[in-house]
Amino acid sequence: MTRRNIIIITATILVLVAALLGWQRIHENGSSAEPFTIGAVFPLTGPNASYGEQASQAITLAVKSVNADGGVDGRPLRVVYQDSQFQSAPALNAYQQLKLQGVRFFLTIGSQVSVTIGPRARADGNLEYELSAVTPAYRDGSPLTCRSALTADASSAVLARYLASHRLLRIATLVSNDEQGAAVVKTLAADLRPLGGDITDQESYQVQDSDFRTQIAKIDAANPDALVAIAPGQYGEILFRQLKELGFNKHIFSNNWTVVNQNITNLSLLNGVIFTDFAYEGLPETADSANAAAFKASFRAATGENPPIIAANAYDAVMILAKTAAASAGDPAKVANYITHLADYPGVSGSLTFDGDCEASAATTLRTVRNGAIARITE
Repeated sequence: MTRRNIIIITATILVLVAALLGWQRIHENGSSAEPFTIGAVFPLTGPNASYGEQASQAITLAVKSVNADGGVDGRPLRVVYQDSQFQSAPALNAYQQLKLQGVRFFLTIGSQVSVTIGPRARADGNLEYELSAVTPAYRDGSPLTCRSALTADASSAVLARYLASHRLLRIATLVSNDEQGAAVVKTLAADLRPLGGDITDQESYQVQDSDFRTQIAKIDAANPDALVAIAPGQYGEILFRQLKELGFNKHIFSNNWTVVNQNITNLSLLNGVIFTDFAYEGLPETADSANAAAFKASFRAATGENPPIIAANAYDAVMILAKTAAASAGDPAKVANYITHLADYPGVSGSLTFDGDCEASAATTLRTVRNGAIARITE
């Protein structure tokens, strides 16, 4: 063997060893490469903190999976958190804090938060990926504001058909006085009117309120055919306990964020309530893909609970951003364009297809609470 060949072989070995050591550093989360950072603006305190906690638990699993597979184009993935408190002003401050750290990709939770950060992210050329917002106002024509969620217009269409088919046409609403509540009322009224129904009494509460008895008394006096009551987070159980204590006996309807809620410790309080929900199932199913089955098993092992939809959406969002960033040199506009062309993406939350507005609509179903347990019903 010539000296030249020995040099070439030695150099090749050294390159391979260096590459292997670099790969190993990523696997051990100790890479010297600049991390690829995603900012999460989640409710970490306040009445809706449980959603931030569940999403964060899933994100931990996603980050571990991405980094075990080499990171984002060789860079370790990390997610940094800021508290939105589920409100506009803290959310905007959180966004600004992360932006100052050089973050260009953001995960958000909540209608009020999403419509606050969305315009700023677009103006800054950053990308926001929303995990739960129901408001149609988030749909803005920009691929830089992505979303995978069950929107108010999709769920209201299903609910309106059910109400009309059961001749429940005079509807009262009790919702939060914010973007989420406004979206629920507006879309439901629009879907009811062509079917002969309408919202005849609208009551609202502030996000921090925990006493709903005045609003309940007004609704009872209005004598509607049914009530649509939305109270996500820790006040859901309080609302339904007060409805029961006051003897409210009309049909009650709600949504998944109110009912599928870890803050509700006594589901029997909600017996008979019918609500719109994602078709996603947190329980293991024989139809689960290998990816979904592995995620559910890992989440249960880590938390002792079946993963709720907010956890599944968060896991999918991180995996999608990591995949598309690796293929798009980490540029938000290129990542957004890549996501808008994703079709039938095999997410743990289900198959995801994004449109040109970077929106992936979720399949909707109706469920009820029966004997203290959640059960599916048909329209």
